Amino acid sequence: MLTDRWRIFIWRDRGSRNNPALVHESVRFGGGGVLVYGGISIDGRTDLYIIRDGPLTSRQYRDEILRPIVVPYAAAIGDDFIVMDDNCRPHRANLVEDFLFEEGIVQMEWSACSPDMNPIEHVWDALGRRVSGRQPPPKTLQELERALLEEWDRIPQLVINTSLTPCLKGAQRCWPSVETIPPTENDFL
Repeated sequence: MLTDRWRIFIWRDRGSRNNPALVHESVRFGGGGVLVYGGISIDGRTDLYIIRDGPLTSRQYRDEILRPIVVPYAAAIGDDFIVMDDNCRPHRANLVEDFLFEEGIVQMEWSACSPDMNPIEHVWDALGRRVSGRQPPPKTLQELERALLEEWDRIPQLVINTSLTPCLKGAQRCWPSVETIPPTENDFL
């Protein structure tokens, strides 16, 4: 159990403390982490990209993700393509916004405050559960990367489509101008 709070409340039946049948051991990877990028759309997804060399910068985002992954995906989708991101600094840097403008890629303006409006979070949760359920669990960064790549491809497209549906409906309620863009396979997140 990981938390950033000072107190953790655990509810259990009287007499069940430390009962081996009720204790689930988990292995926490303590040697680092892996940062990934993935794009989802109705009936599609990009390959999962492993981001190396520390925190993501706007230049890295443009050169390693937008140019080789997003631009070709946008070309395949067509004129209705929209990028929806989580508003982190590298995604909203002037360098990135200028690049997207030059490429003719529309960036959805929004505030990522609600999980139902950020469907990729549901997909990241599904990916995390799939990786943490592997036996044996990944023990090295290389094993973790391999597990992430394998499990990303194994997430059923129905899970992705289901995570997108409320967002597409909610976007039409929250931003009436989005109604001009039909919620089809052309929506990219």
